[in-house]
Amino acid sequence: MDRSSAITRMMRKLLALLLIPVMLFALSACGSKAPDPDAGLYEAVSAEMRGISVNIADVFENGFSLELKDGGKGIFHYDGKDYSLKWTLEDGIFHAVGGGAELNGTLAYGNLQLTDVLDSGIDILLVCEELLPQMLDGPGEIAEPETEGSAPASPEAEPEAVRYEPVLDALSTLPVYDTEQTLVMNNWVHYGYCLIENGMFYGRYFLQKAQYATLVALELRREGSAVKGGKWTNLDDSCWPVYLHKQGDTLFYLKCVHGGSDCFAVARVDTDGSNAKELYTGPCGYFSVTEDHLYFTDGSYRLLGISPEGGEPQVVLDKEVYYPYALNRDWILYQDDADGESLHLYYLPEGLDIALNSERSYEPILCGSLLFYCTVIEDTHYLRCIDLSSYEECYDEALGCHVPVFTVEESDRPFDDSFCLDGTSIIDFLTQEALPMENWKEMESSPSTGSSRNLRYLSEDLMIVDVHGNKGGVKSIQFIDRTTGTVSTIHWLH
Repeated sequence: MDRSSAITRMMRKLLALLLIPVMLFALSACGSKAPDPDAGLYEAVSAEMRGISVNIADVFENGFSLELKDGGKGIFHYDGKDYSLKWTLEDGIFHAVGGGAELNGTLAYGNLQLTDVLDSGIDILLVCEELLPQMLDGPGEIAEPETEGSAPASPEAEPEAVRYEPVLDALSTLPVYDTEQTLVMNNWVHYGYCLIENGMFYGRYFLQKAQYATLVALELRREGSAVKGGKWTNLDDSCWPVYLHKQGDTLFYLKCVHGGSDCFAVARVDTDGSNAKELYTGPCGYFSVTEDHLYFTDGSYRLLGISPEGGEPQVVLDKEVYYPYALNRDWILYQDDADGESLHLYYLPEGLDIALNSERSYEPILCGSLLFYCTVIEDTHYLRCIDLSSYEECYDEALGCHVPVFTVEESDRPFDDSFCLDGTSIIDFLTQEALPMENWKEMESSPSTGSSRNLRYLSEDLMIVDVHGNKGGVKSIQFIDRTTGTVSTIHWLH
């Protein structure tokens, strides 16, 4: 072995020894990557189906949880089994795939909200207990270590990236009512005695030899601008039907005692008279429907929800409410009795309650984004309007976020009568006189008349009016063509 070869081998050994600590340091640096701040065990704490609470144990007998790990990996604990999980989080939007399922929702500050889990229509809230201490009382504010004598951080100083405005975010989904939706709500406010669809009248009508009304399906035909009655079917003679709704070939309504105002059942019947069924029995009122749910108040005026097929009703609003109306699948408008009879909105997906005004409010009807209603000041009625698309953002210390403050438009003209809306006009309930919507502040009380004419149903081309005699009671039912003013009277059915 020559001298140069020996030196070369010694230099290689020395270089290898020198590289060992460098490599160890590099490996240590790779292994010290910061853990994912959202990693942890998320366990289901509550579940809802269209805003109605359901028992998690009833739906998932063997539990439901997600264990999120670093690197987008995790474990899905479901139905007593464990499945591998891959998850991502981008701008608060959570997505995961595992166990043959796809999960979607939002994730922030230890709260994982999953929507439509396993295509069941059920939303589930999962919580990671380890991460909850990072939060203050209000969502969206990360707790900072406090030092003695330090002042609380101003909400304006909060970084935009961590602000969470649940009410404002929810309001962006509020429906804007078109003419058809306004007409449906208008007729609901006036008790929903009837409806017309495809040339058929459904609802309350009087039999010739009886002293009470019954639920009928009556064929209507046109002779010019006049309306004539044709064949009819008695659908339910056990009640005075109110709050009538139609979905497909099925009518939903409340059963009311004949000639009275006390409702005793939620019912359904097909338009040919078949499949009649009482879905709920007991005192009830203010019935409204969505595509997949029925809402009504019970004897204590709590708002309940029930399936169109019936079953056990669930409590939606556990307080005394009036005029509760399902604007769509997510939003309920109602009058809060305990809050001075003021109007509120309730957002079902997140259980958010939004106060709209601070005065006694009655007969609310939504048209576009404008909410019209009556108020009472010193025993005098006035019309009011709130534009739900226009509000001022104000910071609420108790909630820890910004909330909307709405402006109420007022009319100073007394208006003691009910009103109707058709999307373009505002109409006096008693006189049927109409004004363009933009002139609603000109509506005022009408002179008293000897014979009362109550506008019971309004469509784009027809009015249905009850004419009462001097001694009370319905004397006749009139069909009025809105284009020509032609008045038709269909005599009592026989």
